[in-house]
Amino acid sequence: MAYQPQWVSLSQALQWVVESGAFEQSAQTQIANAIADRELHVRVVIQSSARTMAGCVFKGKNLEVPERLSARDFDWTQSVPKEDWATGPTQVESYWANWSWAIRPIALIEVSNRDLERIWANSKEGQKVSVGGLSAPRDPNSPASNDDKIAQFQPGSTIRRRGPQQKLLAVLLELHHGGKDIRHIHRDVLHRCVLKKAEIQGFGVSRSTFNRALTKALNSIEDC
Repeated sequence: MAYQPQWVSLSQALQWVVESGAFEQSAQTQIANAIADRELHVRVVIQSSARTMAGCVFKGKNLEVPERLSARDFDWTQSVPKEDWATGPTQVESYWANWSWAIRPIALIEVSNRDLERIWANSKEGQKVSVGGLSAPRDPNSPASNDDKIAQFQPGSTIRRRGPQQKLLAVLLELHHGGKDIRHIHRDVLHRCVLKKAEIQGFGVSRSTFNRALTKALNSIEDC
């Protein structure tokens, strides 16, 4: 069995939650809330440009996590908070430490792999995903996934071999069944939305592929 790292970057955590069934904006909000609630533990690396403790790693009682956080408080690509965070010695350490609490710039924020699995492994989709060696098992008792829905509408198709069009169809159906009626969303807005989702999931898509997938999705909805 491959070693599973205890910590993964914020961007990897976002990928985990998105692939477990959430939309990107919702996933960012969920992660931010979990960090603020201390349900998703984090550790940070201090920037090399900091006046003190440059390059040091802090977590737990040595790190003051803001009590209120939103998705806008993080740079999700660089895996850093946009504002500096406070770090310092514990009460016991303060008796001999030659450093003190201060607001310091953060070079990297990582989250606990174990907490990710605990909070999001039993996602509504229940699909198996992997981030940094961590995998979430598929729940056989969970509702049909988007892959299953695609198979219902495409006779002879196989779930294991999906191209961009099939993946886009899954995204469109996920949008629709998640409460966004794709029949009433402007095509250009819908196109931008699925392009962002495709970028996160790592597959390319052209406008023509999107149009074909949208046609199939709309036909599938009408047939239900």
